[in-house]
Amino acid sequence: SKFASSVLSVSRAENILVIRTYPGEAQGTAAVIDGMNFVEILGTVAGDDTIICITKDIQAAEKIKELMDKQ
Repeated sequence: SKFASSVLSVSRAENILVIRTYPGEAQGTAAVIDGMNFVEILGTVAGDDTIICITKDIQAAEKIKELMDKQ
C-alpha cells in the first residue's frame, strides 16, 4: 500500500501521532490518511517527511497507531 511503502515510523505523544516518511512522501501519505475518513482523526499537517496527525483523544491516538503499526 502507499501508506506501508512510505512510512518509516509512527510515534505517539498524547493525542498526536508523528508519522515519519521517506523524503517527499509525507503529503501524499497524509492525503491517503485523510481519505480513510477515520472519525478519530481531526486533521493532518504534512511537511516533506513528517506528518502530524491530531486525534480526538489519547484512546483514539492509540487505536490509530495500532492500525498504522499493522500496515
